[in-house]
Amino acid sequence: MRVGRCWPALVASVLLLVGSRVPAEVSSDQPAAIVVFPKLVVDSINHIDTLIRLTNTSTSPLMLHCFFVDATPRCVNGPGNCAARVGQDGRCEGDCVEDHWSETDFRIILTGRQPIGWRISQGMRDCRVTADPDQPCFQLDGVTRRGPNGQSNQGSNILPVPHDEFVGYLQCIAVDEFGPVERNDIAGEALIVKDQTQGLGGGPEGPDVDGYNAVGLKSIVGTQTTRDLTLCLGGCTPGQCRGQHNRSCFSDGDCADGDSCSVQCQPNDNCPNGAEYDGCANILLLDHFFDGARDPIDQGDIVTDLTLVPCSQDYLRQAPKPVTVQFLVINELEQRFSTSKSVTCFKDIQLSNIDTEFNANSIFSAAVNGTLTGQTRIRGVATDDPNHGDALMGIAREFRCFGTGATDCGTHILGTAAMNLHSQGRRPQADLIFLPPEN
Repeated sequence: MRVGRCWPALVASVLLLVGSRVPAEVSSDQPAAIVVFPKLVVDSINHIDTLIRLTNTSTSPLMLHCFFVDATPRCVNGPGNCAARVGQDGRCEGDCVEDHWSETDFRIILTGRQPIGWRISQGMRDCRVTADPDQPCFQLDGVTRRGPNGQSNQGSNILPVPHDEFVGYLQCIAVDEFGPVERNDIAGEALIVKDQTQGLGGGPEGPDVDGYNAVGLKSIVGTQTTRDLTLCLGGCTPGQCRGQHNRSCFSDGDCADGDSCSVQCQPNDNCPNGAEYDGCANILLLDHFFDGARDPIDQGDIVTDLTLVPCSQDYLRQAPKPVTVQFLVINELEQRFSTSKSVTCFKDIQLSNIDTEFNANSIFSAAVNGTLTGQTRIRGVATDDPNHGDALMGIAREFRCFGTGATDCGTHILGTAAMNLHSQGRRPQADLIFLPPEN
């Protein structure tokens, strides 16, 4: 286990053709070799925790190398914390400053077809005599108990998040003792649970739960021949010389005189063999109510939070780099608005705060846009830096409120719903994940 600083950049780009291979894209409904949970939160003051569920969909044991990234903003010039929403108990009364990211990694060994689940505030370890009986633990410790064919969870140690009032994300990669492996066998879900013991808004007592599927990136079988610790997500994929079908190429210059290449692209020196994993989408799509819109059915007000995580990650050098994100907003009248925002490592923000601190003046406000709903197209602006791409992944969370308008939904939440974002297109630039050496 190692602890360090977090590093963004981005996690993917595209999947192009290799021979007869069909290009694929990031998905949230199929097992994959890399899974990302973009939004995790713990806030004991407001009784909020996140439940993670992971499943090995194959019959063979599977090892995962996972990275918790703590992106909780610091509260300065006042008491409180920045994990709580505006208006919630304990919310920072000063300013929330996003200048600190830290990363903690751990290993999980899953037996064939094994599902596991844990609260991120607690973590999960082997069932020792001294273990808390009220917390989940791995029964198959490999010493006193084993599963079929001697399989066990020996070596697993899921760490809890480093502190209360936590906001961040989790990424898990299929590996063995030597490095990443071509195993598209991981599936996952996250449930953000709030214990509404007082029945907020006059509603029934009990938990409010919203969940989403982990974002998955499939490994391209047959591409990880070097077993290095630089993972290439999408980008330029080699083709074949038309005259010499057994000769790979990125452009005509890689073929013999008079011959031509089936593709024309600029390779990345970090990815001499092209893409090893599916790439992240070129554009993310979010269909949403504008903040402050009133649902015509239940008459509740609606606001939406957006969470974005860069696809490229540098867990080796741990040097975060900002990504400029462009937002194109289209309302029901097909009128267009646009803005941009810089994202470093992680961004969790209410839509109507993307372009201004004053929600009512935002292009994401129903009062400004003049319609209830719209679509936002989200795109990372490409750069020429070969060590990171600029694609993104993320989720959205919709909050149903009463009597609040667009500015304050913190203490008036009737219910929440999380949703995965849609995606469109691929881009020629690769995203990269740099892993630390295996211990």
